Amino acid sequence: MQKKQYKSSLGELRTIIKSIKVREREISFETKDEMWKNIQASTICKTVQLRLFLRYAAVIALLAATGLYLYFHNYDNEIIDYELFISENIEVQKEAKNVVVILPDQNVIEVEDSNVELVLDVQGEMSINAKTVNNKSLSKHSSINYSQLWVPYGKTSSIVMSDGTKVWINSGSHVVYPTKFSEQKREIYVEGEVYLEVTRNPDCPFVVQTNKLEIEVLGTSFNVSAYKNDDSQSVVLATGSVSVRDAKKEISTTIKPNQRFTFENTTKETRIENVDVLGSISWKYGFLLFEKEKLDKVFRKIERYYNIPLKYDSKKMKDISLSGKLDLKENIEEILQIISITVPIEYEVRDNEIEINIKTTK
Repeated sequence: MQKKQYKSSLGELRTIIKSIKVREREISFETKDEMWKNIQASTICKTVQLRLFLRYAAVIALLAATGLYLYFHNYDNEIIDYELFISENIEVQKEAKNVVVILPDQNVIEVEDSNVELVLDVQGEMSINAKTVNNKSLSKHSSINYSQLWVPYGKTSSIVMSDGTKVWINSGSHVVYPTKFSEQKREIYVEGEVYLEVTRNPDCPFVVQTNKLEIEVLGTSFNVSAYKNDDSQSVVLATGSVSVRDAKKEISTTIKPNQRFTFENTTKETRIENVDVLGSISWKYGFLLFEKEKLDKVFRKIERYYNIPLKYDSKKMKDISLSGKLDLKENIEEILQIISITVPIEYEVRDNEIEINIKTTK
């Protein structure tokens, strides 16, 4: 509506200006001089002149205000409140036991499959596990429509974005994304863990937002871990180059392949270290690979993947490290049995949870 008013006002202003110019060419200097004297002598003409001035001023003010609105609310410049998107559907997430897609009009699609793949074409049309979804919720009046993908514990998913970028989503993760990208901006929001293979486009950077970080790339592959309840967030680069900034733009750095950037949520301390990339992205291939990983972090990953609560003393588990490979095709008791052979723990299944303790020496 405001764009129509903008065009209408602009057209009106152009017509007025052209009309004034034509009249100026048709009136002689002597006539203009006589008219000016009459205007000075006439109170009525002064009033008309004032009204005409106010009309021009109103049109110009409208143009200025509309221009500012379009600038600050343009998709390529605006700041999206992604956490608001999530909070509006928090009840859906809490109740969902399967992968959930929330469309722009808030319609909800629940998919029972354990592994769900979404594919978006250049028009924003969507298919789920090769089945086309009739997405009538796409607005014809807006250049941008946001959807959400919620992946509960015990499930995994992936999205092929409209530009060809592929995103693998780990258990317990949430992604907010546009059904199609603009020509100037590619951006998604992540809560949880994802691995991305970004289609290169030098003219249009790809940005991943979390509640603490902003990661910008042109075309590369990398892992982002940003679970809400974790003590830190991290970015691990497999190929290419990645620029990482904190949400307040106070910290900015670039990492190279085989490096991990870590941001401590409480202290805001950062560090960059060389790592084995496979250890960070192994979940994508169906196993977990650890190298001197603190046991509390190991258990957290197992909880998310199997969606079974583990009860343990986090402080005690931080003193124990684990190295090795865990095949996620095994059931959770087999996984814990393998861990108990490597480190001194014991476990007991109780109702819907598993209690883990440090093994006491006899």
